[in-house]
Amino acid sequence: MPFLNIRLIDSETGAPIRYTPVWLDGFQSSTDQNGQARFDVPAGTYTLKVRSPLYEPYTAPTTVPGTVIVKLRRILL
Repeated sequence: MPFLNIRLIDSETGAPIRYTPVWLDGFQSSTDQNGQARFDVPAGTYTLKVRSPLYEPYTAPTTVPGTVIVKLRRILL
């Protein structure tokens, strides 16, 4: 089955963003200790969403199969 690899990184430091939930339409996963997640889904176009209390929200169309590197900007508290 086709898959989508996702890697979340901090836009300023380049550090991986760990243990963060990610959604691909109705599917949910979370990043591992390396900031990576994977979805095994049929080929097509989906909406990728990332939500974290420490980073700005991210939403974008994404095509499967593929690899996406998402650079998130930290929210200044």
